[in-house]
Amino acid sequence: MKRLRVMILDDEERILHGLERFDWEAHGCALSAKAKNGAEGLEKLEEARPDIIVSDIKMPVMGGLEFAKEARKRLPEVQIILLTGYDEFEYAKSAIGIGVREYLLKPLNFAELSGLLKRLCMEHEDARLKEQKLAEFMERYRIATPVIRQQYVGDLVRGNIRDRKEIEKRMESIDVTIENYVCVKARVYKSRPMESWLREFAVMNMAESMACGYCQDLLTCMDGADYCLVVIFVEGESERRCADTCVKFCEELQKAVGSTLGEEICFGISLTDRNPCNIPHLMEEASAACDQSSFLGNDSIVQYADIRNRQNDWKTSDGQKRRINTLVSTGDIDGIEEMVRSIFGQDEDWGDGVRIRAMDLLCSLILYSEPGKAANTAKLLHESTERIYGAKNAGEVKRYVLKLLVILANSNKERTNDKNQSFVGSMLGYLELHYKNDISLDELADEFHVSKNYVTRLLKRYTGKSFSENVLRIRMNKAVELITSTDYSISRVGDLVGYHDTSYFIQVFKKQMGVTPNDYKRLY
Repeated sequence: MKRLRVMILDDEERILHGLERFDWEAHGCALSAKAKNGAEGLEKLEEARPDIIVSDIKMPVMGGLEFAKEARKRLPEVQIILLTGYDEFEYAKSAIGIGVREYLLKPLNFAELSGLLKRLCMEHEDARLKEQKLAEFMERYRIATPVIRQQYVGDLVRGNIRDRKEIEKRMESIDVTIENYVCVKARVYKSRPMESWLREFAVMNMAESMACGYCQDLLTCMDGADYCLVVIFVEGESERRCADTCVKFCEELQKAVGSTLGEEICFGISLTDRNPCNIPHLMEEASAACDQSSFLGNDSIVQYADIRNRQNDWKTSDGQKRRINTLVSTGDIDGIEEMVRSIFGQDEDWGDGVRIRAMDLLCSLILYSEPGKAANTAKLLHESTERIYGAKNAGEVKRYVLKLLVILANSNKERTNDKNQSFVGSMLGYLELHYKNDISLDELADEFHVSKNYVTRLLKRYTGKSFSENVLRIRMNKAVELITSTDYSISRVGDLVGYHDTSYFIQVFKKQMGVTPNDYKRLY
């Protein structure tokens, strides 16, 4: 623990000598200076820089009150203890306004001084520890600020914060003011092995280093493997100027990523806005532009303003995507050919639109793929990009897409049959466990998260029977087992296999087995 520096002042040699001989070190202190009056004390104050001053209240040249007032001006944190006689005590109390800490009556009681010093040392140590903790906290906050900024931006981009006042409050805490901004989505095409965190650090660091030459501030975060940038401009910048500046910034960042990492990066740029609440919407615009950029080439820069009127024309509908995925997963070649003709139309429909439609359709296969198939599908799509953008006409694109879909469909055929057979086995197992209940086709379909038509089609294909026929078969088999192996009454057997009306059970049994339950029991 640091020793507190002490200055002592008294015009009486006896008292000054007594204070000088006091065991300051035993109380965590060190004597740094002494003086016989306030004027001498002020001369030594700057060099001594005491933490505690012990001063007589009445001294020649300059008294203790005047000295204390001036000392507090120069050293605001210093603790001042005044020595005063009993008859001077009321006068001494007038020093409260200048920040005097304590008063000790003469003749000086050193035990009282000792107790006071211990208290002051403890208070000083507590204050030092608090200051240290505050400094440590501020250092951790400084180190964590980039992470905090990314977290805040991530919340903004994902729409987790919608209230404008809350957004402004959070931005203020990281010293950011959003007045005029553009959202950018960037996608890196990896050409060499590199740890993802290292690539992310490198790209973000380059972006933040370059941003100061183009904009007021830059906020960054990650969206999966994509980079989200909020480029903030000064108030008053026109939309056109913001857009042009943003393109130049992306071009420079593109060159830097290429020369430093040897990798290609494409960009999608949103419209300009001033309301931070609209960041999620603008990031969607940037994502849409980035998607188109990736279709047009790994080093493209696309602005949403250039595609917003054509975007829907370039894409396939969600219904078409789901239909294609179903046809591929079930191996329906005829259906695939029909859908491709429907989606791509006539061969004369040419340009970037047909390429984008092709990539949009193929990319949807990843979205709707089973987890185990997605990686293989993604590999095929990656290989497809060069073929599609190297095509000479729309007919070539269409033929390649059809060829790829047929390859995927044929690879799924065998797996689909095995999968369906196993699925039918699971459904029959469920019926075996619940045959005595009033189970319905709806219940079975809900249990396995499929449609009624799908259940009916699979049961008919693999068992040759409908749902109700399979239930009836299982119930009759169980009834025969109970009749031949137990002494249960016919009424009891009927109840156990799901027929609570005995007459109806006898009627159904005779129709299926050719004899009544009692006759069957006598015969077998």
